[in-house]
Amino acid sequence: MSLMLETLTAGLPELGLDLPAQTAQTLCAFGHAMVKQNEVMNLTGITDDKGVANLHLLDSLTVLSTADLSGKSLIDVGCGAGFPGVPLAIAAPDAKITLLDSLGKRMKWLEE
Repeated sequence: MSLMLETLTAGLPELGLDLPAQTAQTLCAFGHAMVKQNEVMNLTGITDDKGVANLHLLDSLTVLSTADLSGKSLIDVGCGAGFPGVPLAIAAPDAKITLLDSLGKRMKWLEE
């Protein structure tokens, strides 16, 4: 198990969240893809596995500990590297989440 996945899994109960293992793995796959993309495009200063899990993934998921997004639509304005929008879309697949950023190159990467 990767440090990112370990950190994410350990932090979920603190938020009162219980996600399927596949969802946690998908979240970490996005985290790893963001770190890799960060090598060619400045997306974030946080690139270590533990930091990505805590400061990107778990921080994004805090929304789910206070709101049920099922069937809701929301927009992540200024999504940057995709936080919190992408983790929310992964963890709450019944929500319709739109990402918006002023930089086309970021949006192109997020579409991929």
